[in-house]
Amino acid sequence: MNIEIAKQRYKSVFRPDVINNTKGDFLATHVPMKNLYVISHADVTLQDKKHPMTEEEVFDRFFASSEEDQFVLVKGASGAGKSHLIRWFYTMLELRKTEREIVLPIKRADNTLKGTIKQLIDMPEVQNMPNKNLYKKLASASTTMPEIELKNTIYYTFVNLIESDDGKASEDTERMINRVNRQHLVALLQNSLFKERLMLEDGPIERIYCKFAENKTTEVNDKAAEFISADFELDSNFFNELLNSGADEKARKIANKLIDNDAFVKKIVDYINLFVEKVIQRCAGLEPGDLGLVIQEIRQELYKQGKTLTILIEDITAASGVDDSLLDALLTNKVAYPDKNLCRINSIVGSTDGYYVDKFRVNTKARIENFINVSDDMFNNDVNGLVEFFARYLNTISLPEDAIDKWLGNKADPDLYPVH
Repeated sequence: MNIEIAKQRYKSVFRPDVINNTKGDFLATHVPMKNLYVISHADVTLQDKKHPMTEEEVFDRFFASSEEDQFVLVKGASGAGKSHLIRWFYTMLELRKTEREIVLPIKRADNTLKGTIKQLIDMPEVQNMPNKNLYKKLASASTTMPEIELKNTIYYTFVNLIESDDGKASEDTERMINRVNRQHLVALLQNSLFKERLMLEDGPIERIYCKFAENKTTEVNDKAAEFISADFELDSNFFNELLNSGADEKARKIANKLIDNDAFVKKIVDYINLFVEKVIQRCAGLEPGDLGLVIQEIRQELYKQGKTLTILIEDITAASGVDDSLLDALLTNKVAYPDKNLCRINSIVGSTDGYYVDKFRVNTKARIENFINVSDDMFNNDVNGLVEFFARYLNTISLPEDAIDKWLGNKADPDLYPVH
């Protein structure tokens, strides 16, 4: 190892989030992924495991010469390597794409609502789109009101939506929570003690606020914009505080029911999470379908220019609050709308197994025909793979940047890989 160069290079090479590495360092440290499964269904079967594919084979399958719209879900356990694979797709596309292809990565680091929309409309190829007012509105979707005011707006938008719910929040609403429990939930949410609990710095309102607030880059951004069981798990001490403060009887009833009742807590959490997307869109000044309209008009503009589009979304959970709208737009096939003159779109979207199971709507799941399953045991029982992984990092920090850049200029040809 070249100690002198390594002292200068290690901080820029060793990064927890590979999406932030330079292209050269990323490819120089990359160990080819082999055990990938391309399937037409969500879960890998024993039969599927007989036919693993390499990353190059997967790349050829989805990027070589397709002129048809494609939506591909890159799916696997947390930490399995989905982001790494998507970053590799992006890097190789940048090196191999034709002049017609526009490649747009939606990065997890820019995971606010505004960040997602801004990346879409900042492409230089779409600056002359006709619908100026809509794009200006979407580009400034995050409000400028003070933080506490916006958080209160979020909170009371949930209260208003639940209070006015007519049972149509979803087809399962009535089976999830009945009218009486909804009324009691509203009373609990209106209680000042419970509101204070939900408004804590690491609470659900903060998690949701971070998805579209300006200049908010805390660690909480990596958490889904939703309520979790811990938010509604109450104990006898809190219940006594409600009693002593003279809380409304309805609030006391549901609070008592939430104590040591995991099944009921889950019902309440699942129910209130039905409103998250609508709350975020309302507080950000969005209308249903706005995001879909933006993507449609981007595709129309690129069609006029004879361009095609590939969108790579590292993590769909980063788009919490617009994920349903975004997925709907990306799954819109130009064959079904020939009169709209849409360019070809390739959508590569990453998701954890759990998020796919719990958050994707049934009709969305039914529309997905291509899955890339990333195994979480990529290096299990593969000593050589681990050695290569370790060696590539040591090698990369021992090489000056210009050596890596020269190799990248040769399209990262494996035969020309620079070795210290």
